[in-house]
Amino acid sequence: MLVSFENLHLGDAADELEQLGHDFACEVLLYLQKIHSGLVDARDLSPFYTYRGIEMFQAVGANKFAIFAVEIDDDGEVSVTLMLAAEHGVPMYAGGSSWNGNDYSALKTGILNARASVWFE
Repeated sequence: MLVSFENLHLGDAADELEQLGHDFACEVLLYLQKIHSGLVDARDLSPFYTYRGIEMFQAVGANKFAIFAVEIDDDGEVSVTLMLAAEHGVPMYAGGSSWNGNDYSALKTGILNARASVWFE
């Protein structure tokens, strides 16, 4: 399964990705499809953030990036969730959380944690 985070108060990752441009969006979606299909093994990637055992990874293209979660069930079925898409140096707001565009620790503990707590509960 390949899905995108969406919440009325915390934003829409697909919309964020679209705003970063067609070429970048296509590259990210193709990469996520490779992970979903098994052409890229997520177990070989370095986690960007972990929320309650669910690992999230970062795909980077120049100053743009996407963060996605990968879940593998007991049957080996892979689920990929686009959690966030942003541009380095550009502030971002979601619900009561914000990111200044530079502090990745704040991104993890703020917006990304808020989205994960809603999505994975």
